[in-house]
Amino acid sequence: MKKNNLIICFVYVVLFLSCSTTSEVSQSVKEIESIVQAGHSSFIYDIDISPNGKFAATASNDGQVLLWRTSDGMLIRRLGMNSMNSYFTVDFSNDGSLLAAAGVQIKIYDIESGKEVKDIFFGYCTSINFSPDDKYLFITCQGTFSRPENQNDVSDSRYYKVNWKTWKGFDEYEDTDSGPNFREYGPAIIGHDLKSDGKAEALVFYKEGAIELIGSTRYKRTLDTPNDTVDCQYTSDGLLHLLTKNGSILTFENGKKVNEIDSNTTASKFYIDENDNVAHIMDRNSGKVSLIDRESGEIKKTYLFKNNYLNDFAISKDNNSIWLAGGDYSKSVLKSLNIEDSSILLDIKNSFHTVAAISKAENENSIRIAMRSNNNSFVRDFNFDTLQLTDNLYSSNDEIIWLESNNDGSSFYMDVDGRGILKEYTNSFFNQTKPNLSWAPITAMDDGSFTIITDSKIVKKVNIDGSLETILSIGDYDRVVVHPSGNYLIIIERDDDNDNNVDLYSYNIKTDKKVTIGKNIWDINNTVFHPKEYLYYFSNDDGLQVYDCNTGKIETRKGRGTNAQILDVNEDGTLLAGSSQINKEINIYDSKTLEVIHSFDFDHFAISNFFFTPDNKYLIASSQGPDIYIMSIKTGKILQLVILQDEWFITTKDGYFSGSTGIGDYLGLVQVLNGFGIDQLAAQFNRPDIIMEQLGIVNPELSKYYLEQYKTRLLRLGLLESDFKQELEIPRSKILNTKQNDRKFSIDLKFDSTDIDLKSYQIYINDVPQFKKEGKPLIGKTIEISELFILNEGKNKIEISCKNALGAESFRSQATAIFDKPTPGRLFYIGLGVSDYENPDLDLSYAHKDILDMEKAVQTTIAGYSNVFTKVYTDSEVIPSIIPEIKTFLEDTEPEDLVILFIAGHGVYSNEENPKYYFLTHNADLDDLPSTAVNFDSIESILMGIKARKKLFLLDTCESGEVIPEKRIDILQLSKSSNLVSRSIRGLSIAKSQGINIDVNDFDQNSSNEDVELLIQELSKDYNPRSYIREKDRYILNDLSRSSGAIVFSSCGAGEFSYERSDLENGIFTDVLLNCLKTESGADINNDKIISIRELITYVASIVPDVTSRLQNPSVDRDNIFMDFGFELSQ
Repeated sequence: MKKNNLIICFVYVVLFLSCSTTSEVSQSVKEIESIVQAGHSSFIYDIDISPNGKFAATASNDGQVLLWRTSDGMLIRRLGMNSMNSYFTVDFSNDGSLLAAAGVQIKIYDIESGKEVKDIFFGYCTSINFSPDDKYLFITCQGTFSRPENQNDVSDSRYYKVNWKTWKGFDEYEDTDSGPNFREYGPAIIGHDLKSDGKAEALVFYKEGAIELIGSTRYKRTLDTPNDTVDCQYTSDGLLHLLTKNGSILTFENGKKVNEIDSNTTASKFYIDENDNVAHIMDRNSGKVSLIDRESGEIKKTYLFKNNYLNDFAISKDNNSIWLAGGDYSKSVLKSLNIEDSSILLDIKNSFHTVAAISKAENENSIRIAMRSNNNSFVRDFNFDTLQLTDNLYSSNDEIIWLESNNDGSSFYMDVDGRGILKEYTNSFFNQTKPNLSWAPITAMDDGSFTIITDSKIVKKVNIDGSLETILSIGDYDRVVVHPSGNYLIIIERDDDNDNNVDLYSYNIKTDKKVTIGKNIWDINNTVFHPKEYLYYFSNDDGLQVYDCNTGKIETRKGRGTNAQILDVNEDGTLLAGSSQINKEINIYDSKTLEVIHSFDFDHFAISNFFFTPDNKYLIASSQGPDIYIMSIKTGKILQLVILQDEWFITTKDGYFSGSTGIGDYLGLVQVLNGFGIDQLAAQFNRPDIIMEQLGIVNPELSKYYLEQYKTRLLRLGLLESDFKQELEIPRSKILNTKQNDRKFSIDLKFDSTDIDLKSYQIYINDVPQFKKEGKPLIGKTIEISELFILNEGKNKIEISCKNALGAESFRSQATAIFDKPTPGRLFYIGLGVSDYENPDLDLSYAHKDILDMEKAVQTTIAGYSNVFTKVYTDSEVIPSIIPEIKTFLEDTEPEDLVILFIAGHGVYSNEENPKYYFLTHNADLDDLPSTAVNFDSIESILMGIKARKKLFLLDTCESGEVIPEKRIDILQLSKSSNLVSRSIRGLSIAKSQGINIDVNDFDQNSSNEDVELLIQELSKDYNPRSYIREKDRYILNDLSRSSGAIVFSSCGAGEFSYERSDLENGIFTDVLLNCLKTESGADINNDKIISIRELITYVASIVPDVTSRLQNPSVDRDNIFMDFGFELSQ
């Protein structure tokens, strides 16, 4: 039986995807949805579990209905998404094919397709249930339009019985010719349940007790129930059970009370489990659900919802788990607990920032985005040409309400919790102008200033220096809109006698002339000025209308059906955009004739604002969640951009995506009702080149680079484009049995696939792959095997996965084992350092010494390892042919051993269409890097396939040759003044093959401006720096094969140089590393005499920037948070 009014809180973003083809893709997958994995932005009123137990549906205050997979908490569909409607209740049909959701509107969805099959404006519905045959709906609503939580305000409630297909009433399951039948009551209906045969219903009223309706709406049975009754439920034997506020459960048969038990616990609602003869009683205020014995009333178990407001609960169909949901208006929490031991099965807390405002940016190819959450807001720019997110332009713990940029984007003004804040972008100047703002649009003026409206109803001008000018006091109003010229206002005043009617005026500020546009106009949805002419647009149920501000006369009208909730006019005044939430569309009109030029259709719609980009290429729309829609006016394409603090992604309507490296945890792909992690399908769908194509970005070099990255990934995975099928399928991995005997751990596995042959499998222990990169081979479609492993000391997370012949990876099955006996391992150190090159232009001073000094440190200052083995190569010894020799050195490692690989010297990207990063060996030739240097993959391969699971890869190199000349000069001046020598500056001729052919050893910070300019000109000759190849935050660059499991710690960030200093006789990075391993360094934060890997990273990453005036910032390029190890300090 479904329980009413359950509450959870999540927000997910869905963009429905259809079939498409491009020049680079032979086949494309149909009907795929890309879905952001995050939570509702506000609390949930109701939850229901599907009849087959596979899905949970939630109805939220944020206007969304979400469908979750109960096995793992993955979001499968977003079905609501309507800013006009909070959803208060959901119910699955008895055959599981439909979902009804109700709030201000009633919607019925087909679960498999996700499409609406019914949409009716109704009222404030508080519960909805399908009849046993799924033909009818039983609906309770509050006719006074009061929200469910405001029960004491209700004086008009109704109970409907209706055929949902015809929307006609029925009586004893016979359709009538009239509209929906209903009974009218006084107090709020707070509980409702339907007997299994549909012949009786029970209603519980706020502070009024309960009644039972039998056979038809014309017959009711009054029950002898207390006024504090809060919930009701029928059991399969036909008995009716009522719950009181003090936890008593009353049982009625044929209208007479036959039993009563007292649980002595306060109660809000309950659920009776007939199989186990128990009842679950929820107390919303104390945040707990108590398991009650139905015979004695004894509390057998309590499930706690700690530190959060508990709104509701639901029991899984197999009775194995209980779902607890809670939150408030700004956050949400959902947990699934094991019924038997109360252990947490799922704990879904993530909730994204939502879009507060969007606006133009200083760069015409960028947009400015303000995001907010309950405790943090920030402003960032996103550049379409480079697909890059800027650093924060503003950040605060307060909530950004609105933001507007001036005409050139050089400054912006914000409403932050009702306070005005001005930021001049180029000088990072902030000025809190301090007036308390009224809720009204901030207007960017033609002269670069802004107009605001204070809460005292005064229109003020904010100048670029932060000073304020009073324009005029406007008195009482409902809304005010200011023309960009500052010459006109539109004033909207609400009719005192009818809240739906308004009076509309045009006001000339200079002449103090007020012109009446109209009186008693039916509620205006939105208003906007023409930016160049004194024309004014508004929309209501009568359609779009254009008025002359001087005369108040109508210029153009577009009739009913064109009413728009949001309006905007482009900068030159030729285009008008209007949105319709009812029609789920955005139309672009000719601003003069109001004829439709383009129309963008949405499967789901919750648009809150939009604007035209200055070049008229795009219409950018924001939603009430974290998603931003990019509409190409030329092509009609719609793409979706989502900003997640430091992560971002863009998706297309045909399933392709691009984004930053960490989006694997936030984005899923769904086909029909099957959900997939993007890591499983990224080989096919991660296509930044296609994103650029659909955005209309013309950058052939960058697009080709991304295409080459895609092809390289296919090559590594052994795939062809022609392998991809239209029907998605992933293989399945399952752990059948595990057995632990001291350190030995045996595991029985099963891999299977429906249609596509299996290819390989991999086992990970604490995120370290146990086999070579390609895994162990599999043949066939169903295979069972066994493996035996040695455990590490402590907790061991064991995961298995398999791949099919198309490269699709299964979800990982997981087991955990603990081995608590000390197991000291050995330390293996390999060092490669080059200071002396065959090409003297490349020579360094201390790279070789870095390697030797670190070798000494691991031999003398680190304790806790049973033995230390080292192998060091310097200068002429460092040649490509040593790689096999190093691999042989590591063949005998064991799981408990630690391997440190350290390289120091020059690093450079090759001048290829698909640039590779090379470590320059002693005999490196810049014109022939593949034959004379070693690429990064070859070096990291040293750490792959070895038994040792603790691996640390240190790089004291830089990324030479890909910095714009102006920045190179800035770096050179700063480094000279700080006595720093860059490991690439010594002769910028290092990148000769990339067009740089000048030696600047004699250049210093005292050189004249003329000399600097001449140097920049010389550096710029035939040189186009490829800044994109040093961007490490691209998902396309992720290694989907999970690589070696090593922690990769680099001496500098993307595009930075690594420095050495003569007084230290070391690289800065190495010097700080060596100091970190000393007792007196202070790196041992917890004083346990062990420098953990986390302490080491924290120490080095904080000290190196200070020493180098922020020029060098070490970064963790790859991490493994599950493999923790450290360095015990010798006394």
